Amino acid sequence: MKRVTAVALTLLLTLALCSPAWAVGPAESDVFYEQMDEFVKALYDAERTAEILQCYRSGERFSFTFDGPFPDFDQASTAILDASSCVVAALLLNYPELFWLKGSDDRARGNTEKITLTVTPFFAYNWAHGERSVQEDSATVDAAVQQLAAEAKAQGGKYEQLLYVHDWLTAHNAYNAAAASVGGALDYLPWTPLAALTDVSQPVCEGYAKAFKLACDALEIPCLLVDGDAGSGHMWNQVLLNGRWYAVDVTWDDPVVSGDSGWISGGGIHDYFLVGADTVIDGETFSDSHVPRGMRIEGISFSYPTLSDSAFDPSAPEPIVFADVSDTAYYAPAVSWAVARNVTNGTRRNDENGQNWFSPDATVKRSEAVTFLYRAMWEPEPETKTNRFSDVPAGSYYEKAVLWAVENGITNGTTWDEEHGVYEFSPDAPVTRGQLLTFLWRTVGRPGDTGGGVWYADAERWAAEFGIAEGTAEPYTTGGDCPRSDVVYYLYQSIRSMAG
Repeated sequence: MKRVTAVALTLLLTLALCSPAWAVGPAESDVFYEQMDEFVKALYDAERTAEILQCYRSGERFSFTFDGPFPDFDQASTAILDASSCVVAALLLNYPELFWLKGSDDRARGNTEKITLTVTPFFAYNWAHGERSVQEDSATVDAAVQQLAAEAKAQGGKYEQLLYVHDWLTAHNAYNAAAASVGGALDYLPWTPLAALTDVSQPVCEGYAKAFKLACDALEIPCLLVDGDAGSGHMWNQVLLNGRWYAVDVTWDDPVVSGDSGWISGGGIHDYFLVGADTVIDGETFSDSHVPRGMRIEGISFSYPTLSDSAFDPSAPEPIVFADVSDTAYYAPAVSWAVARNVTNGTRRNDENGQNWFSPDATVKRSEAVTFLYRAMWEPEPETKTNRFSDVPAGSYYEKAVLWAVENGITNGTTWDEEHGVYEFSPDAPVTRGQLLTFLWRTVGRPGDTGGGVWYADAERWAAEFGIAEGTAEPYTTGGDCPRSDVVYYLYQSIRSMAG
């Protein structure tokens, strides 16, 4: 048994005892990792080391020790066991290459001074009883994935690569209805990518979905395994493409149909390829037919990123790709939307290296913020032509935006110079988070207007209700400057709230 002394985790255990929940909204990079509290993250990081991942391949048990003192042994050991279950659940969703792994047997022993967590990986029947070799099957899957990815890369861009993988899986497989009817207790092969990528068996939905994710991982296209319900327990995928999440259900695109020569695989069907939540197939929207639950281990549930409303359109113009905007950044969908709606095209285009830049951390001026908002509302022509602000030059890029905003009660500027009888807008001042939320709240019709209190209070209550400012890297503060990443994110969220 491998023994790993995790002293660094000890101090974090207090956090877990205070806030053991991990079902929060999905965020950047690793979707499931970002839903964990700090203690679970630390344990997850420890279990993703090469040494511990090898234990998940060999079946060798391993342990971590946590030094106290702990106020209550039962409470502390329960928190540790819950954290361990969360870690294994995330591993099962993030690492389909561990396809023989079914879970783990976790034990916590000790006292208020020291607790030892022992984890024994639990293998599926085929590998637990020596029928198959983890090492050989792992190598076979890896080789098949690399071959499939190499063929897919030759097809062109990401869309063409995904289409190739999807079509390869439907062309080389037929849904294993017989296995699905009896379950995988004694033969788990159909639930693995080994079945979908080789001829050792035929897959059920998990086999298709895990093979698809492995190929996406090799192609460096963000992809998730979605555990959920589609009339019964089911698994499919979500893929991040051009800043938005789309669903792919390879299984449902490979139906078994009856023909003159018997039961054959479908193939050539793309009904469930890169679809959105509102995509209607056979009279039902995808979001109604497929309900995610993210529960690989009973009691541990992860949430998933919001799907695009509509299906991916391969004929749409290729979006601008910014070198400083990661596909998995929380604001990436907002940036894609802002570019498509002509709100902004970034700060620098086609530099000496042919790259585009968005500058997500750059400060946004009030003139820029009101211009973004004006463009998002399709740049309506203001009725008034009178500019009352002494610091808004005639003909400036933001003049019409300011006139429109004043006309619609979105802003009245910052100061009134009584001595000279002029108003000031302060166009070069950084826009604060409170100011921006207030602009947005007024734009959407001032919902929940109480008519009293401080000027930003109603806007902040509205933003909290609709999650306008949730999920950002920096916590919300009324007076804090709002960077470009969060300006477009707040704006995007607000427009979505208007659409219901």
